[in-house]
Amino acid sequence: MVCAWSGLAFALLVLAGGVLFSGFLPPPTPSLTLAEVANIYRGSPDMIRIGMVLMMLGAALFIPFTALMTKFIIRIEGGVGVISVMQIMGGYSNMILFFYPSMWWLTAGFRPERDPELISLIHDAGWLQFQGAMFPFLFMMGSVAIAALVDDAERPVFPRWVGFFNLLAMLMFLPDQMIFFFKSGPFAWNGLFPWWIPAFTFFGWIFVMFAVLRRAVAEQSRAT
Repeated sequence: MVCAWSGLAFALLVLAGGVLFSGFLPPPTPSLTLAEVANIYRGSPDMIRIGMVLMMLGAALFIPFTALMTKFIIRIEGGVGVISVMQIMGGYSNMILFFYPSMWWLTAGFRPERDPELISLIHDAGWLQFQGAMFPFLFMMGSVAIAALVDDAERPVFPRWVGFFNLLAMLMFLPDQMIFFFKSGPFAWNGLFPWWIPAFTFFGWIFVMFAVLRRAVAEQSRAT
């Protein structure tokens, strides 16, 4: 049950670090000038550092959440198999997608007196990785979808609707790739399609999977 709650804690720490402390969520527009980007880190470097540390802690808590999901997928597969390995690797990829961009932004704020070009480079690297390098994570959603759709147990761990929900969530992330081509408008990294739709999809997915896993753990506990 602690592993199930770690997923919710992950979401809350990421939101606290990204929204309340650093003010990074929603993200600043990529059309900012080099000086404007540098001023973000020079204005409140300590708050950014606190926010990024919280996001890194949140990222770490995604590991037990992934482990619990993998445990139930192994049960469905009847042992460690392709689907459960995809789940582990996809979950680890998502941890990286939150941990390392936070490190980039923390680095940018560690010496805010740096040349604006260097700060802007680090800033861009963080955002492009955070939102654009999401393909490996989709295998996590895909493995849940497959497990839900092939599970023929009388009381499946993941109801069939969870499988279709994960497939739909995967589609919602695909517009993220447009951030590499636009610096303003609905396809920029702070726009409707790469940011708002995927953000609501992702955190909605976290809460749905938390509820499903919590129910599965409770049923397992009652059965034993």
